[in-house]
Amino acid sequence: MSDKRKLQQPDRAAKEHDDVLALLLKSAGARQAPPPEDYERVLDAATAAWRMRLRKRQRRFAVALAAGVAAVAATLISLLPSPQPVMPTATVAVTDIVIGTTMIMPAGAPAWSWLDNEHPAELAPGTRMRTGPGASAGLLLPDNTSLRIRELTEVEFSGDGRVLLSGGTVYFDSRRPDRSADDERRIVIVTPDSTVRHLGTQFEVSHQSSGSRVRVREGRVLVTTRLQEIDLAAGEELSITDNDRAQRGRIAADHHDWEWVQAVAPAVYADDQPLSELLAWVARETGRQIYFARPELEDRASQTILHGSRQRLMPMEALAVMLETTDFSYMVTSGSEILIDAGSP
Repeated sequence: MSDKRKLQQPDRAAKEHDDVLALLLKSAGARQAPPPEDYERVLDAATAAWRMRLRKRQRRFAVALAAGVAAVAATLISLLPSPQPVMPTATVAVTDIVIGTTMIMPAGAPAWSWLDNEHPAELAPGTRMRTGPGASAGLLLPDNTSLRIRELTEVEFSGDGRVLLSGGTVYFDSRRPDRSADDERRIVIVTPDSTVRHLGTQFEVSHQSSGSRVRVREGRVLVTTRLQEIDLAAGEELSITDNDRAQRGRIAADHHDWEWVQAVAPAVYADDQPLSELLAWVARETGRQIYFARPELEDRASQTILHGSRQRLMPMEALAVMLETTDFSYMVTSGSEILIDAGSP
């Protein structure tokens, strides 16, 4: 058979197949259109299947792209010096008590935000804090030492133990009842004209447009100005004028100027603690000495367990309220000492 006839035979068979198929379709008539709901159901199924295939292609593309980017990044990183490890953001302070209008602005935040006394706020490095008229705040630092912010004050926490005081007054107390002098936190207060490093343990720093003032209630601080370093001891204060002149003065531990710190002091009194701990806290916050009317009362105070109010009270208020649950009493003498007495056991 010639090559031409071989080519014609498949064509003739295909034509006969098409004729038969056309005859069958014609005899069957037009196909009935499906109901609209069947159409919608099929369309939805087809659409879902198409979207699934599309997502699979997108995932494959994303994986391939990520692999390519990772390869390029790995190449670039290998050419760069080893970076220093990035440490997580630390908390430099937590609000313990907030009185009045107090605001903070975290680093990078677009605006100030309000604080309240119901929800403690954790302050990160770079956070600024501002108190309004009649306001104040008590903060606990990571080791539970106390930093207190007076009204009309603005500070910034640098995160390295430094507090930048642009205006107003701050007070720091590094000693807690459960801490020794060797454990005290070394904090630095920086003003525009001085740097104050504490050597232990209670001191106040103020800054106004006319200059700065440093007061030491207990322990010592080292004050550095642009001209000199000055070591201040308990009971001393130092005024630094805008021309860097420094003048020393005196202030007693129970002077009324210290009273503002009591309102935002960390409360250490509670149920199930010895009376002796409450007395130590009251003495520290008020600057007054505790005396016992009889020697044996000191031992009784350490064995007397308190039960009473858990509400936040100022030191002398807490003393009055908590002693109501015992047979102890107190009296403030003319010399500002606190005399503790009690009935016979």
